[in-house]
Amino acid sequence: MSSKFQILYFFENARLMIAEIKRLDLPENASYTETCHWLYFDKQTGALMKLWFHTMDSSGEIEERYFEQGFLKFNGTQATFIEKYNSAQHTLDRRSTKEASPELISVLESYFKHPEGKKD
Repeated sequence: MSSKFQILYFFENARLMIAEIKRLDLPENASYTETCHWLYFDKQTGALMKLWFHTMDSSGEIEERYFEQGFLKFNGTQATFIEKYNSAQHTLDRRSTKEASPELISVLESYFKHPEGKKD
């Protein structure tokens, strides 16, 4: 695992992965939006998209995250991601953060080297 980030939540199906990633290489006073990134990785195309976080809610066992691109609802075992305007719905399994594939770790390392396309 990288010393630059930690995977907080990890959801996966045969087609895609969604993860919340916390950057560990920022000052303690960095904001949530700087520190935590929700990322959507399409396994078929190799495309990685940042989900722009708006708000969250939780009630008992159900957690909800609202993004500019859609809505994620999850519990201890599975999740549903509903794309904006209900254009697609994806059922995912919740994985242990230790189950992240080497492919995902490599994609994340590349992303955090140049987040949002910024160069060093």
